[in-house]
Amino acid sequence: MALSIVASGVLSTETSVFSKIVQTNIISASAAISYGDWEYEVNVLDPHTVTLTKYNGNDEYVFIPENIDGHTVTKLGEGLFQGNTIITRVAIPQAVDKIGDYAFANTPNLESVSLSTVLDEIGDHAFFNSGISNILIPSANVIGCNAFENCVNLKSIKLPNNLETLEYRAFYGCNSLESVSIPASVTWLGSEAFANCTSLKQATFKKYPDHLTGNIFANCTALENINYHNDDKRFVHDIIYTGMIEGCPNFKKVNNENIVTYESHRYNPYSKPIMREDFMEEVMKDFVYVDEHRISFFEEYLKGTIAYIAGTNTHIIGSSTVLTTTQKIKALHDWVCNNVDYAYDSNHEPDLSWENASDSTVFLQKFAICEGYARALTLLLREAGIEAYFVHNPGVHAWCMVKIGDYYFHVDACHDDTDSGPYYGYFLVSDKDVNTGNSHSKWEIASPWNSRIDYTLPQTPICERSLGDVYKDKNNRIDSKDVQLIMDYISNTVPMPDPSSLEFLLADVNCDGKIDLNDADIIDSWIDPFA
Repeated sequence: MALSIVASGVLSTETSVFSKIVQTNIISASAAISYGDWEYEVNVLDPHTVTLTKYNGNDEYVFIPENIDGHTVTKLGEGLFQGNTIITRVAIPQAVDKIGDYAFANTPNLESVSLSTVLDEIGDHAFFNSGISNILIPSANVIGCNAFENCVNLKSIKLPNNLETLEYRAFYGCNSLESVSIPASVTWLGSEAFANCTSLKQATFKKYPDHLTGNIFANCTALENINYHNDDKRFVHDIIYTGMIEGCPNFKKVNNENIVTYESHRYNPYSKPIMREDFMEEVMKDFVYVDEHRISFFEEYLKGTIAYIAGTNTHIIGSSTVLTTTQKIKALHDWVCNNVDYAYDSNHEPDLSWENASDSTVFLQKFAICEGYARALTLLLREAGIEAYFVHNPGVHAWCMVKIGDYYFHVDACHDDTDSGPYYGYFLVSDKDVNTGNSHSKWEIASPWNSRIDYTLPQTPICERSLGDVYKDKNNRIDSKDVQLIMDYISNTVPMPDPSSLEFLLADVNCDGKIDLNDADIIDSWIDPFA
Protein backbone atom coordinates (compact mmCIF):
# COMPACT_ATOMS: atom_id res chain seq x y z
CA MET A 1 0.00 0.00 0.00
CA ALA A 2 1.48 3.37 -1.02
CA LEU A 3 1.63 6.36 1.29
CA SER A 4 -0.89 9.07 0.37
CA ILE A 5 0.97 12.31 1.07
CA VAL A 6 -0.25 15.55 -0.52
CA ALA A 7 1.59 18.88 -0.73
CA SER A 8 -0.31 20.25 2.26
CA GLY A 9 0.99 17.44 4.42
CA VAL A 10 -2.38 15.68 5.03
CA LEU A 11 -1.75 11.96 5.43
CA SER A 12 -3.89 8.91 4.82
CA THR A 13 -5.44 7.54 8.04
CA GLU A 14 -5.29 3.92 6.95
CA THR A 15 -3.70 1.71 9.62
CA SER A 16 -1.19 0.14 7.23
CA VAL A 17 -0.03 3.53 6.07
CA PHE A 18 0.25 4.91 9.58
CA SER A 19 2.27 1.94 10.78
CA LYS A 20 4.66 2.34 7.86
CA ILE A 21 5.12 6.05 8.61
CA VAL A 22 5.94 5.25 12.22
CA GLN A 23 8.26 2.48 11.20
CA THR A 24 10.05 4.64 8.65
CA ASN A 25 10.57 7.56 11.02
CA ILE A 26 11.70 5.57 14.06
CA ILE A 27 14.42 3.32 12.70
CA SER A 28 16.65 1.26 14.97
CA ALA A 29 20.21 2.38 15.24
CA SER A 30 22.37 0.32 12.92
CA ALA A 31 25.35 0.94 10.71
CA ALA A 32 23.64 -0.33 7.56
CA ILE A 33 23.81 1.84 4.35
CA SER A 34 20.36 0.68 3.40
CA TYR A 35 17.07 0.25 5.17
CA GLY A 36 13.87 -0.97 3.62
CA ASP A 37 13.25 0.87 0.37
CA TRP A 38 16.11 3.33 0.92
CA GLU A 39 19.83 3.47 0.40
CA TYR A 40 21.82 6.25 2.01
CA GLU A 41 25.23 7.70 2.86
CA VAL A 42 26.33 9.33 6.11
CA ASN A 43 27.49 12.89 5.46
CA VAL A 44 31.21 13.16 6.22
CA LEU A 45 31.10 16.74 7.44
CA ASP A 46 28.13 16.06 9.67
CA PRO A 47 27.92 12.39 10.76
CA HIS A 48 24.55 13.01 12.37
CA THR A 49 22.99 13.53 8.95
CA VAL A 50 22.55 11.41 5.85
CA THR A 51 21.96 11.77 2.12
CA LEU A 52 19.44 9.45 0.54
CA THR A 53 21.01 7.94 -2.56
CA LYS A 54 18.45 5.52 -3.95
CA TYR A 55 14.79 4.61 -3.63
CA ASN A 56 13.96 0.95 -4.35
CA GLY A 57 10.25 0.99 -3.51
CA ASN A 58 7.15 0.75 -5.66
CA ASP A 59 4.93 3.23 -3.85
CA GLU A 60 2.83 5.77 -5.70
CA TYR A 61 2.72 8.21 -2.78
CA VAL A 62 6.07 8.49 -1.02
CA PHE A 63 6.85 9.92 2.40
CA ILE A 64 10.58 10.48 2.75
CA PRO A 65 11.78 9.54 6.27
CA GLU A 66 12.95 12.24 8.65
CA ASN A 67 15.53 9.93 10.28
CA ILE A 68 17.43 6.78 9.42
CA ASP A 69 19.36 4.91 12.11
CA GLY A 70 19.29 8.00 14.26
CA HIS A 71 20.64 10.21 11.48
CA THR A 72 18.64 13.15 10.19
CA VAL A 73 17.88 13.12 6.45
CA THR A 74 19.14 16.45 5.12
CA LYS A 75 19.84 15.78 1.45
CA LEU A 76 18.23 14.00 -1.46
CA GLY A 77 21.06 12.58 -3.51
CA GLU A 78 21.78 12.66 -7.21
CA GLY A 79 19.28 10.65 -9.26
CA LEU A 80 17.31 9.53 -6.18
CA PHE A 81 14.04 8.96 -8.09
CA GLN A 82 15.43 9.38 -11.61
CA GLY A 83 13.41 7.46 -14.20
CA ASN A 84 10.75 6.34 -11.70
CA THR A 85 7.46 5.94 -13.55
CA ILE A 86 5.35 5.07 -10.50
CA ILE A 87 5.59 7.94 -8.01
CA THR A 88 2.93 10.64 -8.23
CA ARG A 89 3.36 12.55 -4.93
CA VAL A 90 6.29 12.99 -2.61
CA ALA A 91 6.50 14.62 0.84
CA ILE A 92 9.94 15.87 1.86
CA PRO A 93 10.81 16.30 5.57
CA GLN A 94 11.61 19.72 6.99
CA ALA A 95 15.32 19.13 7.57
CA VAL A 96 16.14 18.59 3.87
CA ASP A 97 18.21 21.54 2.62
CA LYS A 98 19.33 20.19 -0.76
CA ILE A 99 17.73 18.32 -3.64
CA GLY A 100 20.51 16.80 -5.71
CA ASP A 101 21.04 16.79 -9.44
CA TYR A 102 18.54 14.66 -11.39
CA ALA A 103 16.77 13.69 -8.14
CA PHE A 104 13.32 13.66 -9.79
CA ALA A 105 14.38 13.71 -13.46
CA ASN A 106 12.29 11.78 -15.98
CA THR A 107 9.44 10.98 -13.58
CA PRO A 108 6.48 11.36 -15.96
CA ASN A 109 3.71 10.63 -13.41
CA LEU A 110 5.00 12.89 -10.65
CA GLU A 111 2.28 15.46 -9.91
CA SER A 112 3.37 17.33 -6.79
CA VAL A 113 6.11 17.58 -4.19
CA SER A 114 5.95 19.29 -0.81
CA LEU A 115 9.26 21.04 -0.18
CA SER A 116 11.10 21.91 3.01
CA THR A 117 11.05 25.45 4.39
CA VAL A 118 14.82 25.29 4.99
CA LEU A 119 15.65 24.18 1.45
CA ASP A 120 18.79 25.93 0.19
CA GLU A 121 19.44 24.40 -3.21
CA ILE A 122 17.56 22.63 -5.98
CA GLY A 123 20.20 20.90 -8.09
CA ASP A 124 20.77 20.79 -11.82
CA HIS A 125 18.10 18.84 -13.72
CA ALA A 126 16.43 18.07 -10.37
CA PHE A 127 12.92 17.90 -11.87
CA PHE A 128 13.94 17.71 -15.54
CA ASN A 129 11.22 16.25 -17.73
CA SER A 130 8.98 15.39 -14.80
CA GLY A 131 5.19 15.45 -14.84
CA ILE A 132 4.87 17.95 -12.01
CA SER A 133 1.92 20.31 -12.51
CA ASN A 134 2.44 22.90 -9.76
CA ILE A 135 5.01 23.62 -7.12
CA LEU A 136 5.39 25.95 -4.16
CA ILE A 137 9.01 26.63 -3.32
CA PRO A 138 9.00 28.15 0.17
CA SER A 139 12.78 28.46 0.34
CA ALA A 140 15.81 28.15 -1.96
CA ASN A 141 18.88 30.27 -2.56
CA VAL A 142 19.77 28.44 -5.77
CA ILE A 143 17.69 26.77 -8.46
CA GLY A 144 20.13 24.93 -10.70
CA CYS A 145 20.58 24.57 -14.43
CA ASN A 146 17.70 22.86 -16.24
CA ALA A 147 16.08 22.21 -12.87
CA PHE A 148 12.50 22.18 -14.22
CA GLU A 149 13.25 22.00 -17.94
CA ASN A 150 10.55 20.35 -20.05
CA CYS A 151 8.05 20.10 -17.19
CA VAL A 152 5.32 20.53 -19.76
CA ASN A 153 2.47 20.13 -17.23
CA LEU A 154 3.78 22.82 -14.86
CA LYS A 155 1.03 25.45 -14.73
CA SER A 156 2.13 27.59 -11.79
CA ILE A 157 5.18 28.26 -9.67
CA LYS A 158 5.79 30.32 -6.55
CA LEU A 159 9.43 31.31 -6.31
CA PRO A 160 10.83 32.02 -2.82
CA ASN A 161 11.70 35.48 -1.56
CA ASN A 162 15.22 34.37 -0.62
CA LEU A 163 16.09 33.10 -4.12
CA GLU A 164 19.37 34.60 -5.32
CA THR A 165 20.44 32.45 -8.28
CA LEU A 166 18.20 31.13 -11.04
CA GLU A 167 20.43 29.22 -13.40
CA TYR A 168 20.54 28.43 -17.12
CA ARG A 169 17.32 26.98 -18.55
CA ALA A 170 15.83 26.52 -15.09
CA PHE A 171 12.25 26.54 -16.45
CA TYR A 172 12.97 26.07 -20.16
CA GLY A 173 10.15 24.52 -22.16
CA CYS A 174 7.51 24.61 -19.41
CA ASN A 175 4.76 24.92 -21.99
CA SER A 176 1.80 25.19 -19.58
CA LEU A 177 3.27 28.01 -17.49
CA GLU A 178 1.25 31.23 -17.99
CA SER A 179 2.91 33.76 -15.66
CA VAL A 180 5.99 34.17 -13.53
CA SER A 181 7.11 36.64 -10.88
CA ILE A 182 10.85 36.90 -10.28
CA PRO A 183 11.57 37.90 -6.66
CA ALA A 184 13.54 41.01 -5.73
CA SER A 185 16.16 38.79 -4.11
CA VAL A 186 17.33 37.36 -7.45
CA THR A 187 20.76 38.73 -8.38
CA TRP A 188 21.68 36.21 -11.09
CA LEU A 189 19.29 35.18 -13.86
CA GLY A 190 20.75 32.59 -16.20
CA SER A 191 20.28 32.51 -19.95
CA GLU A 192 17.09 30.97 -21.37
CA ALA A 193 15.72 30.66 -17.83
CA PHE A 194 12.12 30.76 -19.13
CA ALA A 195 12.75 30.29 -22.85
CA ASN A 196 10.33 28.23 -24.94
CA CYS A 197 7.54 28.55 -22.38
CA THR A 198 4.97 28.87 -25.13
CA SER A 199 1.96 29.66 -22.89
CA LEU A 200 3.75 32.32 -20.83
CA LYS A 201 1.80 35.59 -21.23
CA GLN A 202 3.23 37.80 -18.49
CA ALA A 203 6.42 38.13 -16.49
CA THR A 204 7.25 40.42 -13.58
CA PHE A 205 10.58 41.58 -12.20
CA LYS A 206 10.12 42.63 -8.58
CA LYS A 207 13.57 44.16 -8.89
CA TYR A 208 15.84 44.06 -11.89
CA PRO A 209 18.64 41.48 -11.38
CA ASP A 210 22.22 42.67 -11.00
CA HIS A 211 23.35 40.05 -13.53
CA LEU A 212 21.12 38.99 -16.40
CA THR A 213 22.27 36.85 -19.30
CA GLY A 214 20.71 36.25 -22.70
CA ASN A 215 17.45 34.96 -24.15
CA ILE A 216 15.56 34.86 -20.86
CA PHE A 217 12.12 34.64 -22.52
CA ALA A 218 13.19 33.64 -26.03
CA ASN A 219 10.50 31.91 -28.08
CA CYS A 220 7.79 32.51 -25.50
CA THR A 221 5.34 32.96 -28.34
CA ALA A 222 2.39 34.00 -26.15
CA LEU A 223 4.33 36.59 -24.10
CA GLU A 224 2.56 39.97 -24.20
CA ASN A 225 3.74 42.01 -21.23
CA ILE A 226 6.71 42.40 -18.87
CA ASN A 227 6.45 44.42 -15.66
CA TYR A 228 9.52 46.18 -14.30
CA HIS A 229 10.58 49.36 -12.49
CA ASN A 230 10.61 52.27 -14.95
CA ASP A 231 13.63 53.81 -13.26
CA ASP A 232 15.92 50.92 -14.23
CA LYS A 233 17.40 52.00 -17.54
CA ARG A 234 19.11 48.66 -18.14
CA PHE A 235 15.83 46.91 -18.83
CA VAL A 236 15.08 48.71 -22.12
CA HIS A 237 18.59 47.97 -23.37
CA ASP A 238 18.52 44.35 -22.24
CA ILE A 239 15.09 43.63 -23.62
CA ILE A 240 16.47 44.41 -27.09
CA TYR A 241 20.10 43.40 -27.11
CA THR A 242 20.23 40.30 -24.86
CA GLY A 243 17.67 38.44 -26.93
CA MET A 244 15.32 38.54 -23.94
CA ILE A 245 12.22 38.55 -26.15
CA GLU A 246 13.65 37.08 -29.34
CA GLY A 247 11.02 34.96 -31.04
CA CYS A 248 8.17 36.56 -29.05
CA PRO A 249 5.89 37.90 -31.81
CA ASN A 250 3.11 39.01 -29.43
CA PHE A 251 5.23 41.05 -27.05
CA LYS A 252 3.88 44.62 -27.14
CA LYS A 253 3.69 45.97 -23.61
CA VAL A 254 5.74 46.96 -20.58
CA ASN A 255 3.94 47.61 -17.31
CA ASN A 256 0.71 46.88 -19.22
CA GLU A 257 1.22 49.87 -21.53
CA ASN A 258 1.82 49.61 -25.27
CA ILE A 259 5.35 50.33 -26.48
CA VAL A 260 3.94 51.46 -29.84
CA THR A 261 0.93 53.75 -29.93
CA TYR A 262 -0.81 55.48 -32.84
CA GLU A 263 -1.39 59.12 -33.67
CA SER A 264 -4.87 59.09 -35.14
CA HIS A 265 -6.89 61.83 -36.79
CA ARG A 266 -10.64 61.87 -36.93
CA TYR A 267 -11.01 61.66 -40.70
CA ASN A 268 -7.78 59.84 -41.50
CA PRO A 269 -7.94 56.03 -41.47
CA TYR A 270 -4.14 55.81 -41.62
CA SER A 271 -2.60 56.25 -38.19
CA LYS A 272 1.04 57.16 -37.67
CA PRO A 273 2.81 54.81 -35.24
CA ILE A 274 4.81 56.30 -32.36
CA MET A 275 7.33 54.29 -30.37
CA ARG A 276 8.02 55.08 -26.73
CA GLU A 277 10.94 57.48 -26.57
CA ASP A 278 13.18 55.32 -24.36
CA PHE A 279 12.67 52.32 -26.64
CA MET A 280 13.26 54.33 -29.82
CA GLU A 281 16.47 55.72 -28.32
CA GLU A 282 17.75 52.19 -27.75
CA VAL A 283 16.59 51.01 -31.19
CA MET A 284 18.53 53.77 -32.91
CA LYS A 285 21.76 52.70 -31.22
CA ASP A 286 21.80 49.62 -33.45
CA PHE A 287 18.66 49.39 -35.54
CA VAL A 288 20.36 46.87 -37.85
CA TYR A 289 20.44 44.38 -34.97
CA VAL A 290 16.81 45.13 -34.21
CA ASP A 291 15.87 44.82 -37.88
CA GLU A 292 17.75 41.55 -38.29
CA HIS A 293 16.29 39.94 -35.15
CA ARG A 294 12.70 40.97 -35.95
CA ILE A 295 12.00 42.22 -32.42
CA SER A 296 8.24 42.25 -32.06
CA PHE A 297 7.48 45.84 -31.06
CA PHE A 298 9.86 47.10 -33.75
CA GLU A 299 8.07 44.93 -36.31
CA GLU A 300 4.79 46.52 -35.27
CA TYR A 301 6.31 49.99 -35.59
CA LEU A 302 7.88 49.28 -39.00
CA LYS A 303 4.74 47.65 -40.36
CA GLY A 304 2.65 50.56 -39.11
CA THR A 305 5.05 53.09 -40.64
CA ILE A 306 4.95 51.40 -44.04
CA ALA A 307 1.14 51.22 -43.91
CA TYR A 308 0.92 54.88 -42.87
CA ILE A 309 3.20 56.13 -45.67
CA ALA A 310 1.61 53.94 -48.33
CA GLY A 311 -1.91 54.86 -47.23
CA THR A 312 -1.49 58.60 -46.89
CA ASN A 313 0.39 58.89 -50.21
CA THR A 314 -1.91 56.77 -52.35
CA HIS A 315 -5.28 58.01 -51.11
CA ILE A 316 -6.77 61.48 -51.10
CA ILE A 317 -8.08 61.72 -47.56
CA GLY A 318 -11.70 62.82 -47.37
CA SER A 319 -12.22 62.40 -51.12
CA SER A 320 -13.91 59.69 -53.18
CA THR A 321 -11.24 60.09 -55.87
CA VAL A 322 -9.37 56.86 -56.51
CA LEU A 323 -5.80 57.19 -57.72
CA THR A 324 -4.71 55.11 -60.71
CA THR A 325 -1.97 52.52 -60.34
CA THR A 326 0.50 54.81 -62.10
CA GLN A 327 -0.41 57.68 -59.79
CA LYS A 328 0.22 55.48 -56.78
CA ILE A 329 3.57 54.31 -58.13
CA LYS A 330 4.61 57.89 -58.83
CA ALA A 331 3.51 59.07 -55.39
CA LEU A 332 5.55 56.40 -53.59
CA HIS A 333 8.52 56.81 -55.93
CA ASP A 334 8.46 60.53 -55.15
CA TRP A 335 8.12 59.93 -51.39
CA VAL A 336 11.27 57.81 -51.37
CA CYS A 337 13.18 60.35 -53.49
CA ASN A 338 12.08 63.22 -51.24
CA ASN A 339 12.70 61.50 -47.91
CA VAL A 340 16.06 59.78 -48.29
CA ASP A 341 19.56 60.81 -49.33
CA TYR A 342 22.22 58.58 -50.76
CA ALA A 343 24.63 57.34 -48.07
CA TYR A 344 28.27 58.32 -48.51
CA ASP A 345 31.21 57.67 -46.21
CA SER A 346 33.74 60.29 -45.06
CA ASN A 347 35.59 59.98 -48.39
CA HIS A 348 32.36 60.60 -50.28
CA GLU A 349 32.35 57.02 -51.49
CA PRO A 350 29.18 54.91 -51.27
CA ASP A 351 28.83 53.72 -47.69
CA LEU A 352 28.13 50.04 -48.16
CA SER A 353 27.47 49.40 -44.47
CA TRP A 354 24.55 47.04 -43.93
CA GLU A 355 22.68 49.74 -41.99
CA ASN A 356 22.24 51.57 -45.30
CA ALA A 357 20.79 48.55 -47.10
CA SER A 358 18.26 47.04 -44.67
CA ASP A 359 14.47 47.08 -44.95
CA SER A 360 14.18 49.78 -42.30
CA THR A 361 16.96 52.22 -43.14
CA VAL A 362 14.83 54.54 -45.31
CA PHE A 363 12.14 54.71 -42.62
CA LEU A 364 14.51 55.34 -39.69
CA GLN A 365 17.68 57.14 -40.65
CA LYS A 366 16.81 58.73 -44.02
CA PHE A 367 20.05 57.52 -45.60
CA ALA A 368 20.44 54.53 -47.89
CA ILE A 369 22.34 52.95 -50.72
CA CYS A 370 20.56 51.50 -53.74
CA GLU A 371 19.46 48.33 -51.96
CA GLY A 372 17.85 50.34 -49.16
CA TYR A 373 16.00 52.45 -51.75
CA ALA A 374 14.81 49.35 -53.60
CA ARG A 375 13.70 47.48 -50.48
CA ALA A 376 11.75 50.46 -49.14
CA LEU A 377 10.00 51.21 -52.42
CA THR A 378 9.10 47.55 -52.98
CA LEU A 379 7.63 47.31 -49.47
CA LEU A 380 5.61 50.50 -49.97
CA LEU A 381 4.32 49.47 -53.39
CA ARG A 382 3.23 46.04 -52.21
CA GLU A 383 1.55 47.59 -49.16
CA ALA A 384 -0.42 49.75 -51.62
CA GLY A 385 -1.58 46.63 -53.45
CA ILE A 386 0.75 46.99 -56.43
CA GLU A 387 2.62 44.01 -57.82
CA ALA A 388 6.22 45.00 -57.32
CA TYR A 389 9.55 43.20 -57.18
CA PHE A 390 13.07 43.79 -55.94
CA VAL A 391 15.46 43.66 -58.89
CA HIS A 392 19.24 43.65 -58.81
CA ASN A 393 22.37 43.36 -60.84
CA PRO A 394 24.09 41.11 -58.27
CA GLY A 395 26.82 42.91 -56.35
CA VAL A 396 26.39 46.08 -58.43
CA HIS A 397 23.01 47.80 -58.13
CA ALA A 398 19.38 47.28 -57.06
CA TRP A 399 16.04 48.81 -58.10
CA CYS A 400 12.38 47.76 -58.62
CA MET A 401 10.09 46.32 -61.22
CA VAL A 402 6.33 46.94 -61.21
CA LYS A 403 3.34 45.56 -63.04
CA ILE A 404 0.56 47.78 -64.36
CA GLY A 405 -2.25 45.84 -65.99
CA ASP A 406 -0.49 43.22 -68.10
CA TYR A 407 2.75 45.16 -68.49
CA TYR A 408 6.02 45.38 -66.56
CA PHE A 409 8.29 48.38 -66.06
CA HIS A 410 11.54 49.24 -64.30
CA VAL A 411 11.55 51.90 -61.54
CA ASP A 412 14.81 53.08 -59.99
CA ALA A 413 14.20 55.60 -57.20
CA CYS A 414 17.89 55.66 -56.29
CA HIS A 415 18.96 56.93 -59.73
CA ASP A 416 15.95 59.25 -59.85
CA ASP A 417 16.89 60.92 -56.54
CA THR A 418 18.48 64.31 -57.27
CA ASP A 419 19.17 67.42 -55.23
CA SER A 420 16.50 69.29 -57.18
CA GLY A 421 13.82 66.66 -56.61
CA PRO A 422 12.62 63.45 -58.24
CA TYR A 423 13.92 62.77 -61.74
CA TYR A 424 12.00 60.41 -64.03
CA GLY A 425 14.70 59.05 -66.30
CA TYR A 426 14.32 55.64 -64.60
CA PHE A 427 10.60 55.75 -63.91
CA LEU A 428 8.43 53.15 -65.70
CA VAL A 429 11.04 52.37 -68.34
CA SER A 430 11.72 49.44 -70.62
CA ASP A 431 14.59 46.96 -70.56
CA LYS A 432 16.19 48.91 -73.38
CA ASP A 433 15.88 52.28 -71.69
CA VAL A 434 17.03 51.11 -68.27
CA ASN A 435 20.20 49.60 -69.70
CA THR A 436 22.25 52.79 -69.69
CA GLY A 437 25.53 51.44 -68.35
CA ASN A 438 27.30 48.99 -66.09
CA SER A 439 24.96 49.29 -63.12
CA HIS A 440 21.93 48.29 -65.22
CA SER A 441 23.72 46.01 -67.67
CA LYS A 442 21.85 42.93 -66.41
CA TRP A 443 19.20 42.16 -63.82
CA GLU A 444 17.02 39.57 -62.18
CA ILE A 445 14.12 39.55 -59.71
CA ALA A 446 15.35 38.44 -56.29
CA SER A 447 14.27 37.95 -52.70
CA PRO A 448 16.71 40.08 -50.70
CA TRP A 449 18.30 38.56 -47.63
CA ASN A 450 16.40 38.91 -44.33
CA SER A 451 13.70 41.02 -45.92
CA ARG A 452 10.01 41.43 -45.24
CA ILE A 453 9.45 41.44 -49.00
CA ASP A 454 7.56 38.19 -49.40
CA TYR A 455 6.71 36.66 -52.76
CA THR A 456 7.25 33.59 -54.86
CA LEU A 457 10.04 34.36 -57.27
CA PRO A 458 8.69 34.60 -60.81
CA GLN A 459 10.73 34.33 -63.96
CA THR A 460 12.09 37.82 -64.63
CA PRO A 461 9.65 39.31 -67.20
CA ILE A 462 10.39 41.47 -70.23
CA CYS A 463 9.69 45.21 -69.99
CA GLU A 464 8.93 46.18 -73.58
CA ARG A 465 8.10 49.88 -73.48
CA SER A 466 8.77 53.03 -71.48
CA LEU A 467 6.48 55.71 -70.13
CA GLY A 468 6.24 58.34 -72.87
CA ASP A 469 6.97 55.92 -75.70
CA VAL A 470 3.52 56.47 -77.23
CA TYR A 471 4.41 56.15 -80.88
CA LYS A 472 5.70 52.61 -81.17
CA ASP A 473 8.49 52.75 -83.71
CA LYS A 474 11.33 50.44 -84.58
CA ASN A 475 13.82 52.17 -82.31
CA ASN A 476 11.40 52.09 -79.34
CA ARG A 477 12.76 55.49 -78.22
CA ILE A 478 11.08 58.66 -76.98
CA ASP A 479 11.25 61.37 -79.63
CA SER A 480 9.17 64.05 -81.37
CA LYS A 481 6.84 61.41 -82.84
CA ASP A 482 5.58 60.66 -79.36
CA VAL A 483 4.85 64.34 -78.73
CA GLN A 484 3.02 64.56 -82.03
CA LEU A 485 0.87 61.54 -81.31
CA ILE A 486 -0.24 63.03 -77.98
CA MET A 487 -1.13 66.27 -79.79
CA ASP A 488 -3.15 64.20 -82.27
CA TYR A 489 -5.02 62.61 -79.35
CA ILE A 490 -5.79 66.01 -77.86
CA SER A 491 -6.97 67.49 -81.17
CA ASN A 492 -9.06 64.40 -81.96
CA THR A 493 -7.05 63.86 -85.14
CA VAL A 494 -6.79 60.24 -84.02
CA PRO A 495 -9.09 58.56 -81.50
CA MET A 496 -8.10 58.83 -77.85
CA PRO A 497 -6.91 55.40 -76.68
CA ASP A 498 -8.95 53.39 -74.23
CA PRO A 499 -7.99 54.26 -70.61
CA SER A 500 -7.16 50.61 -69.92
CA SER A 501 -4.80 50.30 -72.87
CA LEU A 502 -1.01 50.39 -72.86
CA GLU A 503 -1.06 53.37 -75.24
CA PHE A 504 -3.11 55.43 -72.80
CA LEU A 505 -0.81 54.44 -69.93
CA LEU A 506 2.32 55.45 -71.86
CA ALA A 507 0.81 58.74 -73.00
CA ASP A 508 -0.31 59.76 -69.51
CA VAL A 509 3.22 60.80 -68.63
CA ASN A 510 2.40 62.75 -65.48
CA CYS A 511 0.23 59.86 -64.27
CA ASP A 512 -2.82 62.02 -63.54
CA GLY A 513 -5.29 59.75 -65.33
CA LYS A 514 -5.73 61.93 -68.42
CA ILE A 515 -3.89 62.87 -71.60
CA ASP A 516 -3.37 66.59 -72.20
CA LEU A 517 -0.77 69.24 -73.09
CA ASN A 518 1.05 68.67 -69.83
CA ASP A 519 1.97 65.19 -71.00
CA ALA A 520 3.22 66.51 -74.34
CA ASP A 521 5.33 69.16 -72.57
CA ILE A 522 6.93 66.59 -70.30
CA ILE A 523 7.85 64.27 -73.16
CA ASP A 524 9.24 67.21 -75.09
CA SER A 525 11.54 67.98 -72.15
CA TRP A 526 12.74 64.37 -72.17
CA ILE A 527 13.69 64.13 -75.83
CA ASP A 528 17.34 65.22 -75.52
CA PRO A 529 18.24 62.92 -72.60
CA PHE A 530 16.76 59.97 -74.45
CA ALA A 531 18.12 60.84 -77.89
